[in-house]
Amino acid sequence: MKTRMAFWILATLFIVACSNKKEQNEAYLEINNKVLEKEIIEYDKFIDSTFSDPYVIKVSCIEKNDSITRYVIGAIDGTDILEMFPYHFICKINNKDVFFTMYSGLVFGDKKHNFFKLKQNEIERIMKKYFPQEYSKYLINKEKKKKGEMYEVIMTTFEPNMYYLTFNRGKLINKEIRRGLPQY
Repeated sequence: MKTRMAFWILATLFIVACSNKKEQNEAYLEINNKVLEKEIIEYDKFIDSTFSDPYVIKVSCIEKNDSITRYVIGAIDGTDILEMFPYHFICKINNKDVFFTMYSGLVFGDKKHNFFKLKQNEIERIMKKYFPQEYSKYLINKEKKKKGEMYEVIMTTFEPNMYYLTFNRGKLINKEIRRGLPQY
């Protein structure tokens, strides 16, 4: 009887311990195209070798027509760009989160009219996880704003080179390296 009771107690503790290890609120997709995955890894190495501050990789997905798709691989060093160009899903590549944005629902230059936007609590979660210094400033500014005091505007000017990859039916047909907002 004692052995059976001990078994059930240990089994219950094991199940509870395993369930606490799950990542919270993050569902990942996988990339099927190995060429795209290789280019993202290469880009991450390039940015990592030239930039010392925290950043995340952001990929813009642009469908030009029924067979041509452009992926613009870039890096961001803060959450301000996510208000204008919100991400739609995350993939884990080389143990790093990569944010993907589908350009079909975006209205350029007018974030108020985009079809989708990130919830404020999601922007705060991203800030806290990836950009802790920005998050600290954000919390200070939030308190100052509540009190009606002047607060610091947080904007980044980080604009590294980006990889413009053009695929035709899943095969890479062109690669360019340049700066600027992702173009159709």
